[in-house]
Amino acid sequence: MYDVLSVNEHQSTVNPNIPVREFMYAARLYDKYLKMVRANPYSTRLIALPVPKLVVLYNGRDEKPDEQVLRLGDAFKEGIRQNLRERGKGKYAGKEGAVLLEEEACAVLAQADPDIEVRVRLVNINYGRSSGIMSTCAPLREYAWLVDRIRRNMDAGLGLAGAADKALLDMPEGFGVKGQLMEHRAEVVGMWITEYNEAETMQMFREEGRREGLSEGRREGLSEGENLFAALVRRLSALGRSEEIVRAADDPQLRERLYAEYGLKGAVQ
Repeated sequence: MYDVLSVNEHQSTVNPNIPVREFMYAARLYDKYLKMVRANPYSTRLIALPVPKLVVLYNGRDEKPDEQVLRLGDAFKEGIRQNLRERGKGKYAGKEGAVLLEEEACAVLAQADPDIEVRVRLVNINYGRSSGIMSTCAPLREYAWLVDRIRRNMDAGLGLAGAADKALLDMPEGFGVKGQLMEHRAEVVGMWITEYNEAETMQMFREEGRREGLSEGRREGLSEGENLFAALVRRLSALGRSEEIVRAADDPQLRERLYAEYGLKGAVQ
C-alpha cells in the first residue's frame, strides 16, 4: 500500500540529538530520491513520496524500556528552557523550580507551535527485551544472544577477544547465523573489537593505558593511544591480518612490536 524510506541506526548509547541527526539523514535521502525518480520539487504536480520510518536499535548496558519515542521537539524545548533560566535569575532553583521550569517550557513550546516535528523510535534489542520484534526476526534475536553472552564472558573476567571467541563457540547449533559467523570467526571477533560498542572498547584501552603507566588526568596520552591503535587496526585490516587485531587487543607487547613494524609511533597524533 505504501513505500517506505527507512533510516536505521545501531547505538550502544542513547544520544539526545538522534532526532535532529535522523532528520538530516532523511532530508539527504529524500533529495537523492527526487533525483533518482527525476522529480522536480518546484513542479505544480504533487510528488508521491515514500513514508519515512526512523528507528534506532539500542543495545547498551543502561536500562531502557523496550521502546520509546525521541522527538525533535525536545530540542526546541531545551532552547526555551535555557532562555527561561537566563531570564529567571534563580526562579527555577530546586525541585519545585525544576517542575515550574518544565511546565512553563511546555506552555511556551505549545504557543510557539513548531512547524517541524520528527519522531524516532528507539527499540531496545538487548537479549530478553522487545519480545515482539525478536519473535519475528531470528537473526536479530540470535545477535542479541551473542552480545549478551560476550558481555557475560567479559564480566566473568575474560578479555574482549576471548569473550567474543568463547561466545561464538558456545552459540547453539540451531542458530541460523552460527555457520557463517564461525566460517569468518577471526574477522567477526576483530569486527567486534574495532566496530561494535565503541564506548566499551575505548574504555578497555583507557584501562590498559592506565595499567601501562598513564595517569587518569593525561588525556592527551590516552587519546594518542586510541588513535595509535585505530591506525594499527586500519593497517592490519587492509592487509587481511584480522587475527592479529584480535591478539593485539589483549597483548600490549604484540601491539608495541606491530607499532614498530609499521612505523606508527610518531606518525600518528
